[in-house]
Formats: sequence, structure tokens, C-alpha cells
Amino acid sequence: MDFLPIFLNVRNRLAVIVGGGAVAARKADLLLQAGASVRVVAPALASELAVLRDSGRIEYRAELFAPAVLDGAVVVIAATNQPAV
Repeated sequence: MDFLPIFLNVRNRLAVIVGGGAVAARKADLLLQAGASVRVVAPALASELAVLRDSGRIEYRAELFAPAVLDGAVVVIAATNQPAV
């Protein structure tokens, strides 16, 4: 099996996305549609994510990944091409 299908209630719960590119933007959109509070952690943001940040729809932390950014998260998505992360 390549994928684990899960159903997770994220409404009003913190979801963290590590990465700031196009994949992260797609994941943020899906999480927002599900009612999650979204935190994006990345040194820079793609334009789609910048729009969400500027409109107050996501929390943005302009930093490299550190375990502390996961505090309180119910789900974490690694949307980066950096294998170390």
C-alpha cells in the first residue's frame, strides 16, 4: 500500500505546513477548506501563499524548520524538497 487513507477532523485545529512553494499552497488550500487553522513555516513564500498570509488566512513563520513550530499541531505536512526536513 502506497497511501494511508485517513479522515481527520481539523476544524478549528492547528495544521502545520513546512515549505512555502506550490505544493504547500495546494495543501494550505485544502486544509483551509476543511476549517483548519494553518501555520506555514518556510524561509520564503510562493505568491499563492503570500496572498493567504496578506489576507490573514494563514499564520506565516519566516524561518527554517525547528521542532518547536509543531507545538499544538494536530497534523503536519512536509511540503519541501529538502530531505533533511
